[in-house]
Amino acid sequence: MPNIKKVRPVSVVQSMKIVVLGGGVTGLFTSYLLRKDGHSVTLIDTPLDGSRTSAYNAGELTASCVPVPPISTANLLSPYFGRSGPVYVSPAVFMQNLRWFRIARGRLMTGFEDQIMQLAAKSLRMYKEFFAEVSVQVDKIEGITALFTDLDLAKRYAQNLNGEVVDQSEIRQLGYTGFAGGVRFLEELSIHPGKLCDELKRKLTEIGVQIVFEKAQLNKHDGRIDCVKINGVREEADIYVVAAGAWSREIFVSLGYDPLILPARGFVMLFDTGGTRIVGGAGMIEESGISIIQHNANTLRITSFFEMVGFRQSFDESRKRWLLGQAKRHLVNFDKLNLNKVEQGLGFRPCTPDQFPVIGKVPGYENLIIASGNCRLGVTLAPVTGRIVRAIVNGEKPVEIDSKYIDPARFLRYTN
Repeated sequence: MPNIKKVRPVSVVQSMKIVVLGGGVTGLFTSYLLRKDGHSVTLIDTPLDGSRTSAYNAGELTASCVPVPPISTANLLSPYFGRSGPVYVSPAVFMQNLRWFRIARGRLMTGFEDQIMQLAAKSLRMYKEFFAEVSVQVDKIEGITALFTDLDLAKRYAQNLNGEVVDQSEIRQLGYTGFAGGVRFLEELSIHPGKLCDELKRKLTEIGVQIVFEKAQLNKHDGRIDCVKINGVREEADIYVVAAGAWSREIFVSLGYDPLILPARGFVMLFDTGGTRIVGGAGMIEESGISIIQHNANTLRITSFFEMVGFRQSFDESRKRWLLGQAKRHLVNFDKLNLNKVEQGLGFRPCTPDQFPVIGKVPGYENLIIASGNCRLGVTLAPVTGRIVRAIVNGEKPVEIDSKYIDPARFLRYTN
């Protein structure tokens, strides 16, 4: 039996048995917070380990870079049926999900930035508290710099978001070139998302969370989930939480609920730098939506693309060449990268039509909660998402965001 002496149950909350489906960073943080409240928690993930998709994330814990790249109706539709830029929508996905795009067009996919930035800021504070409380090795680096080819745009960005303008010389010292100016956000962080997931799993095991890597299916009965079946074996709980990211929609098919979550694919390249310093700080190239981070002496991460192509695993070589071309254009020491030592990965971001997450009790089920839809900010918003779930589980009203924005029932009034 694991040592759980450090767990401090909340005296006013009755301990319950809770099953969390989904082992990505949201499921991990949710399980951590629920266990800290004294609940008995079982985390169930697929045999393939869902944290891998969280690992192939940009690794930026940011509130200021929420609106980048802009995902508006215009660039979700016809202009981006080609593959010239970082955003791409497959015609097949578009035709198969007309309701999703119809809602997105009606909502204009704008207006979410202020609310999500405030939510991200709260989550960032939670990260800092977590890192102060728990010893984890995640290659944490302070500061993120947004990079612009237009200096006036950089100045407006800094003014609107209270950032610090940096000039060309400072940008070059960081290892970047081809930019007129930048905006530095000193309070924001970058981390190695794969190490974060591994450390969270280690911590969950230490505090007594049971982690199971098996296929599972929720079983409904009279407006409740009465069990989860793992290889045909029933596992009963008081509350069930679905935090399965881009795969959440598939879980709900048999339950008669559609959270309207589509996967948006991102591409990651991890370079072995051989100990060479390529960049001195995390950078976000605003115009192309590319993030670049050197986690440590030997690992450089380049992340880009927002592609709605379903769960397609193959990645076009022309897209890789485009990304490498952008890196060559903007990294002073690009020629020092070992292009023969590269790890590639795909992350699938769970996106809703209005870009707000879906967090709360699932319509028609009194003991089923969904926590998904954080789209491009899955890692950033994971702690605050877990805190909202914790409040719901404990019978409290979440205070982090107005519930109307994240209500799981908000899309039900839209018909096909």
